[in-house]
Amino acid sequence: MDRPQRKKPAKSRSGAAIMTSADGRIPSRGESGPTGKSVETAVQKRALSNGSGRVSRNSISAAKDLARILGLSRSTVSVVMRGESAKFKLAPRTVARVLAAARQYNYTPNASAQNLRRRRSNTVTLIVSNFRFDWTEELFAGAVEILHHHNLTPIVTAHSSNPLRQETEIMAAIRRRDAAVLYQPLIEQHALYQRLLDVNIPLILVGDYSAGTEHISHVIWDADAAAHLAVRHLIAMGRTRIGYVGVNLPLEMHQKRFWAYQRELKAAGLTSNPQWIYRADPHISTHEELLTQAIPHIFAPGRTPPDAIFAMNDGIAIPLITEIERLGLHVPEDVAVAGIGDMPMSGAWGINLTTVREPVRAMGLEAARVVVSLIDDPGKAPIHRLLPTGDLIVRRSTMAAPQTGKRLNGVAGRV
Repeated sequence: MDRPQRKKPAKSRSGAAIMTSADGRIPSRGESGPTGKSVETAVQKRALSNGSGRVSRNSISAAKDLARILGLSRSTVSVVMRGESAKFKLAPRTVARVLAAARQYNYTPNASAQNLRRRRSNTVTLIVSNFRFDWTEELFAGAVEILHHHNLTPIVTAHSSNPLRQETEIMAAIRRRDAAVLYQPLIEQHALYQRLLDVNIPLILVGDYSAGTEHISHVIWDADAAAHLAVRHLIAMGRTRIGYVGVNLPLEMHQKRFWAYQRELKAAGLTSNPQWIYRADPHISTHEELLTQAIPHIFAPGRTPPDAIFAMNDGIAIPLITEIERLGLHVPEDVAVAGIGDMPMSGAWGINLTTVREPVRAMGLEAARVVVSLIDDPGKAPIHRLLPTGDLIVRRSTMAAPQTGKRLNGVAGRV
């Protein structure tokens, strides 16, 4: 009579046997194996040791110990525990084994130790100018969709256009060894940018960039096309004395808004009157402060006022409507106002601002994709992305009277 064949025990990479239970699980310390005896291999003893000679009964604390028990490489265990098994195309059976063993031995990766080995944290810092007008919220919402899938944790802070604050936030990112920094530039800070690059922290400029930063990745949108749309609309509505209000920031897409305004007026044979133009110093602190200077300049007594104003963004255009009406003028009957951005409050009753939608959420998504790409390939050349402009949204601020559902040049008007 033939004797039944005994199944050979699995072996770890070191050659030590690994006992499994009848259902294929790895037994816990003290659990009975097929022979009824407590199962505890030499490998498990080492894996469960806390380093002081005593054994932790139900847990392990290092990926290498879990790897020994499973007979896998430490890198395989680490990949599974980071949630990157699909990226590295690990077999589903291997993933299931690792996760089951992690639950069985109460294993949780030590994030601090992982960060030290990688010489970076999982933090991605978004540094913006301020938290006003929901721009930051939209950008953050887009970025989170991508970053969370790659186990990256985004945090948000503001530099408030303060050079000292900008330096503080950049240095904090360096001390934390951030995985990457998304940065909304307002004032040139090339030396700060270089500090991040010198320690191999990916930097992505969001929304705009300045001359001389071609070696830095950026994700921007076509604000030039947006400005053309807005000014062309004012001209199509019969406005002939069109002014401009903005900030003279040394950033490419901000400058292009003003240049687009000038080009559209020239193409229509209209005058670009300096009396109707106000471009504030780039160090101005708030839009309200800007308007306290712009209104006396543009609407000075004895001057012929403009019959329309194109504002650099909705953050300027919205309070501009209030200031114009404080002068006893009416928007849009006396002065039409158009902006860029389409913030949530742009369409609120009492504002009804005509504007061009900025694809803020899409910028957040794309910026996060660039982050992941630069982390995966640190030696990659700078990535430059230009997103198309959004729609022209026509509202009451440029129409002669409140109207609903009217179409202008193929663009749906909303009142």
